[in-house]
Amino acid sequence: MAFMEDAGLVIEAELLRGNPYRISGGHMAELKLISPRQRQLKHLVEAALHNELRLLEAGIRRTEQRIQEFETRHALSSAEFVSRYEQDELKETLEFVEWIGEYRLLERLREKADILREIQFAD
Repeated sequence: MAFMEDAGLVIEAELLRGNPYRISGGHMAELKLISPRQRQLKHLVEAALHNELRLLEAGIRRTEQRIQEFETRHALSSAEFVSRYEQDELKETLEFVEWIGEYRLLERLREKADILREIQFAD
């Protein structure tokens, strides 16, 4: 278990074990927040998560626009580009390095946003 203390707030993250918590072969993670102001804490955390998701979604939109520019400029889908790039069929250029970077960034941003969307607050 990992613990973090910050301004009177103790955060304990633990991995639950056992069949009731199995999800697609994995486990559901539980996060306990302990504070003398529990009611306010839940709203604060919900607002922080909502704001983080909003920022991730804005990043996703910007990254998708940037990728669309690469696809239009090179008349190539990102899926085809990545396949050819990873098989060394394309000459290494700064433009292609930026494109692959944006593509990988988009994957990470989407993954983080999906994780935040899946969070549920237990009563």
